[in-house]
Amino acid sequence: MSIYLTGELAKIFSITTRTLQYYDKKGILKPAYFNDNNYRIYTEKEVEKLKLIIVLRNMKFNLKDIDKLMNSEKDMKAIHLLLDQKIKDDEQRIEEEQKKLNNMKNIKSMISETSNSPIQKLLDIEDVMHKNKSISRLYKKLFLIGGLGTFIQLIGISISFAIKSYFPFLISFVLASICAIIMTSKYFNSVLYMCPNCHFKFKPRKLKWMLAAHTPKTRKLNCPNCNEKHHCIETIKNRT
Repeated sequence: MSIYLTGELAKIFSITTRTLQYYDKKGILKPAYFNDNNYRIYTEKEVEKLKLIIVLRNMKFNLKDIDKLMNSEKDMKAIHLLLDQKIKDDEQRIEEEQKKLNNMKNIKSMISETSNSPIQKLLDIEDVMHKNKSISRLYKKLFLIGGLGTFIQLIGISISFAIKSYFPFLISFVLASICAIIMTSKYFNSVLYMCPNCHFKFKPRKLKWMLAAHTPKTRKLNCPNCNEKHHCIETIKNRT
């Protein structure tokens, strides 16, 4: 039967001798016996137990749970229950960590590489991010107005085809244009933009705003404070 000293066993499993000594102290993995020189001696039986401990540790079981599993009559049902709880806990932890990661990415996207704004501007960025959590409400309202205009125009086209007259189409076109104007005005009046370089919040001129290149969250504008052109971050205007 093969026997192993602490150092030999640690080397085989790429762990430290201190880890094996700690497992011994906690009663999780005791040596088979001590030799005449008071060295810990492990046999194949302890090797098998150590393999199981490492598997459980890789699944992030804590030593308390491992001790219960190793030194009792627990079966695979116990593993199933413990894993079920661990999976739930880890999923919740990962979800929270993902939110933090997304938050860091969002903050980073609001700061240009050449920005020399004071660190206190981070509070303004946080304020913008907090407000932008409700920006979907604005988009929903705009979508409803735009959808209404499209619906009116489709009805007008259908009626024009049915009665072979341009008049319903012209009326629907005027009404749809009014909806488009209302939607654009509401959109423009509801938003401000933050420069990612100096973090100054401003309202651009309407024509420049309409013609500016944009993404779903930014619009390429000239900042009136630092006079640099960037994809400025869109945010909800404070209600008065």
